[in-house]
Amino acid sequence: MQTLTRLLAILGVVVGILVGAPGISDATTNLFVPGQTTAGYWTSGLAPTSASTTVVVPSFTCTGVQFDILSIELAYMTGAVSDEVLVHCSGSGVPAVLSTFVCNTQNCVSTLTVAPGDRLKMSVTSKGATMTDVTTKRTAKSGSSGNTTGAVNANFGLLRVDQTTPTFNKMSFTAMTVDGVPLTTADSFSQDMTGPTPIVEVRASTLTLGKGSLIFKHT
Repeated sequence: MQTLTRLLAILGVVVGILVGAPGISDATTNLFVPGQTTAGYWTSGLAPTSASTTVVVPSFTCTGVQFDILSIELAYMTGAVSDEVLVHCSGSGVPAVLSTFVCNTQNCVSTLTVAPGDRLKMSVTSKGATMTDVTTKRTAKSGSSGNTTGAVNANFGLLRVDQTTPTFNKMSFTAMTVDGVPLTTADSFSQDMTGPTPIVEVRASTLTLGKGSLIFKHT
């Protein structure tokens, strides 16, 4: 995630993202992995050139100082192309601040303001990222990417940067595609987010074959 490096330098936070780690469940079992900081689906064994989904932004309730990122991303050895919604809470009971970024392998652009309930269409390709707020009919584009060699995977998920995630009822990802076909036809695996204690904090639902939809639930 291109914005993450810049923001962590400011926040002084160090994050480890587990992608492809041993013991992560496949798309049908959703076994939780202790210490997991992400929830969602990742592809493996592919060299994807595009990915897309539609996301309904949930209402987040802040329960402390919290920082999370929901995103869709194409990861390369030379960087990443991504659409990202950053959720920041400065304390318990305060409104969550939502910021959006569209990123190519060289930089990120933040021009789109979103609100809970907005339906976002996210699309990333080897050429760049596009995010459209279907609710407000506004679009942001990253511009052309630089070097996109060494494709690693496509991922759809929620990343917890600090200790906990703001609570929410559910968050829906629909029409999830990789290279123009439903994610369920790709070789994918799931990850569930565990809390500071060894319990699942955010669970990613099992994909329904052919539909490519996903619901996150905060437990």
